[in-house]
Amino acid sequence: MKTQLSSSLTFGYKVFGIFWGLITILLFLIITIGTKDPLGLVMLLMLLPSIVFLRLNKITFDENFVYVTKWMTEEKYEIEKIKSINEADMTSLDPFFELEIMEQRGEVKKVDFMPKFFENMTYLLKREYSGQLLELKRRIRALKS
Repeated sequence: MKTQLSSSLTFGYKVFGIFWGLITILLFLIITIGTKDPLGLVMLLMLLPSIVFLRLNKITFDENFVYVTKWMTEEKYEIEKIKSINEADMTSLDPFFELEIMEQRGEVKKVDFMPKFFENMTYLLKREYSGQLLELKRRIRALKS
């Protein structure tokens, strides 16, 4: 049975990012064409939050595999291929957790995800894993030793 590691709001964040981007582009065009005011550049900078949300992935796992779902595609990786789980740092420009996955050619693939709210808050406040994050971390550690 698959266990969901990422937040159930992942798809909503991606859709929000697209709508935010479209609204910003429309406002940029209206301001630039209508008034020829440099405020259009500020509006263009408002696109940055939407770009960050588009990178999020839905992550689920079972006893042997981790599944990474993008929009309509799902990739399957063995848990042994997970190199590490990198923690979120709310002070940087990358506030999401990240899975590092070793691919067949020895390359490291980085996959961003947002964990469930309480797991994320537990890590931010106590600097310790909980819930599904802790379970996956234990499985990775057990397979490596």
